[in-house]
Amino acid sequence: MIEPETPARSDAGDLLASRQHALAESRLMLLVEAAGQLIESLELKDVLPRILRLSTQLINADAYALWNFDARANAWEVLSSQGLSAAYLANATIAVTPETPRLTGPMVIPDVDVEELLEGRRDGYGPEGIRSLMVMPLRMAGENHGTLTFYYRSPHVTSDGDVRVAEALASLASAAITSSRLHEETRRANEELADANRRLAMLSEASSVLSATLDASQVNGDAGEHAPTLAALARLLVPAFADICVIDVFEGRDQVRRLEAATVKGVDARALSRIHLRDWLTAPGSDQTVSEAVAEGQTFVVEDVTKGWLQACTPNREQLDAARGIAARSIIMAPMRVRGQTIGTLTAVADRTYRLKDVQLIEEVTRRAAIALDGVRLFASARRVADELRDANAAKDEFLGLVSHELKTPITTILGNAEVLDRRFDAIADADRIEALADIRAEAERLHRIIDNLLVLARLEQGSSIEREPMLVRRIVQQIVTSHGRSFPGRVIDVRWDLDPAPVLGSPPYLEQTLRNLISNAEKYSPQDRQIRIEASRADNELIVRVLDEGPGVREDELDVIFTPFYRSSTTASLAQGVGIGLAVCRRLIEAQGGRIWAARRSAEGGSEFGFALPIIEDE
Repeated sequence: MIEPETPARSDAGDLLASRQHALAESRLMLLVEAAGQLIESLELKDVLPRILRLSTQLINADAYALWNFDARANAWEVLSSQGLSAAYLANATIAVTPETPRLTGPMVIPDVDVEELLEGRRDGYGPEGIRSLMVMPLRMAGENHGTLTFYYRSPHVTSDGDVRVAEALASLASAAITSSRLHEETRRANEELADANRRLAMLSEASSVLSATLDASQVNGDAGEHAPTLAALARLLVPAFADICVIDVFEGRDQVRRLEAATVKGVDARALSRIHLRDWLTAPGSDQTVSEAVAEGQTFVVEDVTKGWLQACTPNREQLDAARGIAARSIIMAPMRVRGQTIGTLTAVADRTYRLKDVQLIEEVTRRAAIALDGVRLFASARRVADELRDANAAKDEFLGLVSHELKTPITTILGNAEVLDRRFDAIADADRIEALADIRAEAERLHRIIDNLLVLARLEQGSSIEREPMLVRRIVQQIVTSHGRSFPGRVIDVRWDLDPAPVLGSPPYLEQTLRNLISNAEKYSPQDRQIRIEASRADNELIVRVLDEGPGVREDELDVIFTPFYRSSTTASLAQGVGIGLAVCRRLIEAQGGRIWAARRSAEGGSEFGFALPIIEDE
């Protein structure tokens, strides 16, 4: 009776062994097949789900999780999981303290309630129903940087076979995760290298564009030639780096000129023209404007342009509405600075988030733009100085020629008459002696006027100030007319006053010299038989004095330039000698007294009007 039972028990054992062997072979085949797939998978987002899927096929558990140790946060966090609730995962991060035990090998925990190592984790396991654990370390680069954890919601005794399979799976997962991370690091490095190459190429192209700025100014000799080139720089940044690129330069104290506003297609140019970022506040609650920040050399950056930020920082409703119409997520405004001063700005706006490397790129481009712009301005300034020196030398040569001629003529007359009188005084008739003495006096007076005008012009050009006082113009006019009549007895001067005597504020010597020059000018260019008229009138708070002649008149295109030092009109140059400084001295003298002077043509037939106005003193 007993012998027949023995084969039955033997058959049952053989069957169990056969099943275990088949299970082991099946697991082994799964591991072999999965090994190639996991190692070939390059993306971590693909590797993690495959590891969990393979875990469910090899180990029968209620939940699974891949953990990772974040060295920067000094904490453990879940990379990927299956079967765990969202509430558990929300609080699954484990901060590492000096008391936290280190995982040195596989850890099998049949009952979490009695395991001392899990003292701080039981509060999380209870609501999740976790009763048993199996934890497999993931060794990467010789260190445990992660775990593959199996969760059981009922007490579970793990077999040696499960532990060995789990160890093999963990080893395979470690290799796959390490390979994926190396791939991601390589990819990021390649992307950063490609990005760096793109930025380097952009900087190189920007330098080429900016070098054309100086070349253009050298050819054209005009600092304004930088505008097309800097506009090309703005277009270089769009759309490769920005959706909008605006370049402004500062001209004068409070003047800003927009050189370019390059945009991608679809940006509302009219809305953009209404936006003046320099008037905005740098941040909500700040009292500093963007203009003040860039003036101090700060780069203005907004990483995330929100509705609330716009509402708080835009200066008025018009700019707020315009800004809302433009898709902008990030803004960079970098100052163009040279020698401690901000000479312009470059603004980049994009519908993406700018990072530190983007700010650094814009700052470098702006720095190069500032150097190029400053170079153009320095070159243009040097060229202007050279042109002014050349013009000054030419004017000096012309002046010396004119003065030498104008001085030589009266000196020759004076010397000639003096020699004749010295040698033949007794032999010369009384009338001839009187005429010779008159010539000497007239030429001496002429010489005195030339020298006096030159001295006055030199003093005024050096910025010498004058002292003004109340004076009666009518009295000075009468003195000058009387004096002129003695020198030119044949000339009729008609003086007309259309106002009562009124004092003006000025300098009597300077007013006297002005009137002498204007009357002398009319004397030289008027026929001897025509009268010179002097008219005085009042307009508002000014005394107006006009000297009118009946000469050939001043051309319309010469009404202002005729007051330029050493200028002589081609129309009248042949009618009388002169240096071309009398009218220039008149302008300087009248303006120094707070007045104004002008020239006008009396009629189409001819005649000139030279007038000036001085402020009347109302206080008696």
